Amino acid sequence: MNFQQNTGKTIQQAFEKFHADNPLIYSYYCDFALAWIKSGAKKISSKQIIGRIRWFIEVETKGEEAKTWKVNDAFTCYFSRLFVSDFPEYQEYFNFRELRS
Repeated sequence: MNFQQNTGKTIQQAFEKFHADNPLIYSYYCDFALAWIKSGAKKISSKQIIGRIRWFIEVETKGEEAKTWKVNDAFTCYFSRLFVSDFPEYQEYFNFRELRS
């Protein structure tokens, strides 16, 4: 069963709702990504940023998705795309694949 069959939403729709309910997660994401860039990194892993937020930041998330996950792994690519949309000068730090959902 895929994400949409399981939840009734696309990953994009679920991410948009999660992001609207939990703007602090993106704030942490930006802080960690910018710090990583400042440290001299040539590439950034969105999964590692989300993992850091998940495991090392004491924050409770809200909404339907938060019942199961603090931050769903399926959202990592959407956070990185949002970051690059807000900070286009850092696009080369990420590798993007085609979205499937």
